[in-house]
Amino acid sequence: NTTVTNATPCAGASFTLALQASLTDLGLTYQWQSSTAGAGGPYANNGLGTASTQVTSTTVPTWYHVVVTCSGSPGTSNPVAVSPTLTASCYCTATENNQEASGITNVIFNTINNTSASNVEYTDFSAQSTSIAQGNAYSLSVSVNSANGNNLYVKAWFDWNHNGSFTDAGEEFDLGVTTAGSGILTTSIAVPFTSNLGSTFMRVRARLNNATVDPCGAENKGEAEDYSINIVPGVPCSGTPAPGNTTTTN
Repeated sequence: NTTVTNATPCAGASFTLALQASLTDLGLTYQWQSSTAGAGGPYANNGLGTASTQVTSTTVPTWYHVVVTCSGSPGTSNPVAVSPTLTASCYCTATENNQEASGITNVIFNTINNTSASNVEYTDFSAQSTSIAQGNAYSLSVSVNSANGNNLYVKAWFDWNHNGSFTDAGEEFDLGVTTAGSGILTTSIAVPFTSNLGSTFMRVRARLNNATVDPCGAENKGEAEDYSINIVPGVPCSGTPAPGNTTTTN
């Protein structure tokens, strides 16, 4: 059997492949191979190595085996499946300096409607999930509260490509700023047709008195929250458009 140190790693995280049985015979050669089509293959070398173990990574479900050759006679190990799985721990941390009761009090996005306290620096709400379709647009509404009546800047990020990062192009959305301490900010989120299907993450973050809101690291007073979203296929257009008559107005 092929073994793996982590069968459900974060996308792009390293793991080690090996053989269940320890082979000590001299003259053995190894060739690791992978397949994204299933346990039955087809398999190819795909840049994998020729040592008895292999350190690699993947962002999509992948099956691995190794071909061991002795005196020209190859034997193939039983494959192992590695399925990258996104959890909150796969993403960068969001912390706060000088934490106070300023932050997010409510998030509404499609079927998510979550009310929370605004006195913590970060909360993992990924147990709450909603399904959204490629090509559709959805309203995101974020309510915020400032303990001292100061402005709060709010941004949101969507990991469209499921790579465990919020810093890729097209993943950041600016909801703006409150002008009286508390308020509701909204924006429209268009789901790209190029986004990957399946479960991924949305992060919402508020920061006090500073328009530079980043998804990662420490901010000065505010709050960050993570949610799960499930991307489903969009419905492509079909048929022949019937535009009707053309009119001209002077």
